[in-house]
Amino acid sequence: VRFVKHYLVSIILFGVLCSVLGVFASLEIRGIQYKSTSTLIQNDNNYTVVKSYSQLTSSKNFTSLIKAQIDKSKWKNKSYRNDYKLSLSPAGTTSPFFTISVISKNSEYSEFLASLAAKTFTSEVDKYFSNASVSIVTDSTNARLNGGISSFVKIGSIGLVAGLLIGFLYAIYHLLYVGKVRDRDYIHDVYQLRLLGSLKSK
Repeated sequence: VRFVKHYLVSIILFGVLCSVLGVFASLEIRGIQYKSTSTLIQNDNNYTVVKSYSQLTSSKNFTSLIKAQIDKSKWKNKSYRNDYKLSLSPAGTTSPFFTISVISKNSEYSEFLASLAAKTFTSEVDKYFSNASVSIVTDSTNARLNGGISSFVKIGSIGLVAGLLIGFLYAIYHLLYVGKVRDRDYIHDVYQLRLLGSLKSK
C-alpha cells in the first residue's frame, strides 16, 4: 500500500507519456494517410480470373498509364504525386466483386487515383484477359484515414501498457536500491526486519 501511494501517480503519468509518444512517433514515421476505394464487378461467371487481376494493376504498363494521366491532371506538379500505394483485392473466391484501393497523403488525391485506376482498369483488362467484361460499381469512395482511429488507439494502448510496465519495474528498482532510508518503516517494508530503534541527527 505504501509503495502504491508513493509511486502510483508517477507510474501512470509515465504510461500516458509513452502512449502519447507512441502515437506521435507513428504519425512521424508513416504520416497521415487517406484511403479511397473503387468497387468493380466481373460480369461473366469466370470469377476465378479475378485473383489474377492484381498482376495487371502491378504491371509496369498499368503504372505507366496511371502516371501519364496524372501528368495531365491538376496533380502533376504536386510533390507527392508519385507517393501512393495501389492494390487490388477480390471480395472472395466465389464473388464477382473486387476492389481497387489507393492510399496517399491527400484525401482528394486518393479519390482521384481510385477513380482513375478503376477507369483505366476497365479499359485495359480485355487486352490482357480475352473477352473479360468488367464494370464499375462504385467510382470512388470518400477518402478516410487509413486504419482509422482504431489504429491510433491500438498504438496508444500498447505504449500505455509498455510505459506502465517499465514505470512499475523502475519504481521497484528505485525503492530497493536508490536513495537513503526514507522513514521508520523503510527497513520493515523492504527487508522485513523489525525496527529496534533510531537515532536523530543534530
